[in-house]
Amino acid sequence: MQGRSLIKKTMIFGNSLCALDLAEELVGMGIQVTIVSRDPCCDFSSLDKRSDNTNRKKPERLSNTRLLACHGAVGNFKVFLDSDGERVSKTVSNIVIAEDYQRAPNFSLYNLKPSKALLSLSAMMEILDNRSRREDLLSDGKKVAFFTGLVHESDPLIHKEIMRSCLTLQSDVGAQTYLFTKNLKVADEGLEILYKKTREAGTIYIKALDSVPEVGEEKNRSRVITYYDEITRERCRLTADIIVVDETIHPSNHHRNLAEILNIDADDLGFLQADNVHRYNLFTNRVGIFAAGPSRAVLSPIDQRADAHSGAIQTMALMAGKHRKAKESALIDGGACIRCLTCYRLCPYHAVFVNSRPYIEPDACEGCGICVAECPRQAITLESSLRRVLSGQVKKEGGPRIQQDFAPRIAAFCCARSSMQAMETAASLGYPLPDQMDIVEVPCAGNLSVEDILGAFNNNYDGVLVLSCHKGNCHSEKGYSLIVKRTDHLTDRLTTIGLEKERLQRYTLASNMGRECAEICTRFRDRLVALGPIRLR
Repeated sequence: MQGRSLIKKTMIFGNSLCALDLAEELVGMGIQVTIVSRDPCCDFSSLDKRSDNTNRKKPERLSNTRLLACHGAVGNFKVFLDSDGERVSKTVSNIVIAEDYQRAPNFSLYNLKPSKALLSLSAMMEILDNRSRREDLLSDGKKVAFFTGLVHESDPLIHKEIMRSCLTLQSDVGAQTYLFTKNLKVADEGLEILYKKTREAGTIYIKALDSVPEVGEEKNRSRVITYYDEITRERCRLTADIIVVDETIHPSNHHRNLAEILNIDADDLGFLQADNVHRYNLFTNRVGIFAAGPSRAVLSPIDQRADAHSGAIQTMALMAGKHRKAKESALIDGGACIRCLTCYRLCPYHAVFVNSRPYIEPDACEGCGICVAECPRQAITLESSLRRVLSGQVKKEGGPRIQQDFAPRIAAFCCARSSMQAMETAASLGYPLPDQMDIVEVPCAGNLSVEDILGAFNNNYDGVLVLSCHKGNCHSEKGYSLIVKRTDHLTDRLTTIGLEKERLQRYTLASNMGRECAEICTRFRDRLVALGPIRLR
């Protein structure tokens, strides 16, 4: 795809604020947009009003529509949909998932049931946004109590919404507000200022550390809150007209289905972006598929709009062929391939496709080399793969070496995205590194096979260092777990060929850990000096 433009078509899943903002921005850039929603009653009127202000073509809108299948790669995704019972197919250059999250009121956590005087946070915000409902339910002098984070930690977005509600009730309605919480976090942007404003407006904060307040009902149907006051260390009672409970935000029910069909990695909560530094802020494990706004995390409206803008920028870069660095992709030798599909199963980027035989789509390949290391027939090659680099750097040294003035030879295999940069940082800052250490850069730790490590020992290296990314920070996600499995397997078996297991060591590094990298290399050298020269059986 380098050097050529793609079809200017984008498909957006979801009707969140982020999705609508992104659709509007892309349409303004001349991109054809199809916006898909599972909601049968999806209201696109706001998007229509935005489009009316431009001379551009309006986005295609598909409500009551679900994803059936998706084939192809970046620049040529073939998407199959069920739109209101009709099968529809589209070809787009990229896909953006911006499904809204879901909110669940925490009534059960506080042993409460919803009623006119027991509201969820969303219900209270709707009332405050509707003047007639606000005047009907709320009046000057009423007492409103909020419960948040008393059983489980609340998200900062929930804290922000509650404090804004308190500020509106205090300043605009004239109600008295109380906020019961266990651990109020104000580190998120703007929260500390909002906290001070609510305190100045008259909101009373009550800390409940050891127990959840008990709620009873009086004859006039007002609610009595009994709680243990942490300051006076006494049992206290508060009569409230309305109690508002916080909510738990979780991914949409559609996320799991989208993740399975599109082969997207999700985090532990189910959001469609693995907790990986290489993914922020929109990227997934598949080139050309982005997760934006509430599909990737719990975000404020401001952050959702920022995601929409980033999504537009990334889409334009992708369509201009500038979304990735110029590099080669892996290549399968059809004559040597036995169609075991190991590469198809293992590829973290889903860049391997199968027709009559497996092949790698160059635009989808990220060049990690995991397939090269795992192929049982060595039928896959990569220009920057370890074997080619290794042959130019590791030279066989004949004859035994004497113990006197022994300087161990070390082969250090470094991940290009993390430890290689740490090694360069160590050198540039002047940290001491072993003299007899050859540094071999690998595209990913997962590209390093058992045969490569044994090859270094066979070439008379006294020790082998494997320096990979931290767990969870591997660009390919799988590289860390694969190299852990291989080194653990090999370490347990070194003694069978006459080597001490201490001669193989694995560590994790981030790109900015130059000092730690130098310390690891120095300690390893000292350990090898104590062991003496390598003596293979």
